[in-house]
Amino acid sequence: MTRRICAPSQFHRELNFDTKRPSERELIERIRRVENGQIENLVIIDGQPVFDPAPVETQNLALGKAGEHGRSRPASDSANLKDHFNDLFGRLRRLRKRVLVTIKVQNGLPVRLIAPVTDTRAGSVIS
Repeated sequence: MTRRICAPSQFHRELNFDTKRPSERELIERIRRVENGQIENLVIIDGQPVFDPAPVETQNLALGKAGEHGRSRPASDSANLKDHFNDLFGRLRRLRKRVLVTIKVQNGLPVRLIAPVTDTRAGSVIS
């Protein structure tokens, strides 16, 4: 069973790309590349994304619409990260056990984090 995770306001902070850990920067790049879709089966260990084994990246592509090829790009790496990324990493850091999560992406930003519901005493539920 999975649970959709809503964004708490306590994780909204201004951080920039250069202050993120290498695994977090890798996840930011993958989210930007997916742009619209999701990243499935991403392993989280001790609050950090792990890319071995590689997660499944999927894109949602609109068909039959002219002009869909010119996509907008997210802000540059040195720009302050959006609240979406700060919230995502705040929630991932709270996971201590090995967990598989799915991240839904829209316009190059993480918009949903889907994680399994487990024993709350184990620290695996993100609230």
